[in-house]
Amino acid sequence: MALASLFPVLSIAFSCYSIKLWAHLTGTDTASERPARASPAGSLLEVARAEAQLTAQSFLPLSVGLAAVVLYLRLPLRAVARRPVPLGLARVLFGLYTFYVGIKLGLLPMGRNGGARLVRGVIQPDGAVHPARAVGVCAFGVLTIGACQMIEPDLLVLGSQAERLSAGRVPKMRLVATVAAGCGLGTVIGIVKVLLNLPLLPILLALYTLALALTYKQDDFLVGLAWDAAGTSTGSITVPLILALGLGIAEQVGAAEGGAPEYSPLGPLGILGCASAAPICTVLVWFRGMSL
Repeated sequence: MALASLFPVLSIAFSCYSIKLWAHLTGTDTASERPARASPAGSLLEVARAEAQLTAQSFLPLSVGLAAVVLYLRLPLRAVARRPVPLGLARVLFGLYTFYVGIKLGLLPMGRNGGARLVRGVIQPDGAVHPARAVGVCAFGVLTIGACQMIEPDLLVLGSQAERLSAGRVPKMRLVATVAAGCGLGTVIGIVKVLLNLPLLPILLALYTLALALTYKQDDFLVGLAWDAAGTSTGSITVPLILALGLGIAEQVGAAEGGAPEYSPLGPLGILGCASAAPICTVLVWFRGMSL
């Protein structure tokens, strides 16, 4: 899972460098291009129609994957056509549909509006950060993201598998709580990055250097568990909330819309990277020295 999370980073970086190279060769100025602002969620009917189309599009790769499994395992068509398989697919589609609608109508507006309201008054007229209010924003980030992690499906599955493979030496809920604490801590680091307009690269280098140092001479099982936790910590519930929260904060301080010249128009990006790196450190520290 750690490698599956790493290679998309490399592919995106390669794509960005390819775009820069193409712009350099063709003389295209991509720096002046600015993406259009995302439109707010419309009425319930509009959202329902749009998410129905998205769910239908998601069915194609699901069907291709199922067909590949059936062909590879040489399953008889009679076994695939039995009631549990079509019924299971129908439930998956219905679950995807309700999840998309819930994210669009509930989680994204809540995170964006909450982030915007939280940060009001944090940035003073002279550009300084109000310390007490900044601490309140960070505390909200820890509690909100930590609570989301406790019900993150991917993380709960990882906790169950870790408890089974370690014969109970890594309790499920202890692992979930440790990852939740790390994800909350990483979110705080990302929020501070947005508030103070700090560069992202030194922060990520520091976090991953610490993670690699803690990995040195550690048990292989714990190393795999910690690095896989980085992938499960940014799951389907936490990711939309972190991104929406960061966007709301960044918009309020002028980062997202470029209201202040010194702020980057991509200010909220990077919070998720910090939130996925910190759990590696917390898991390695908490379970360090444990005989697995």
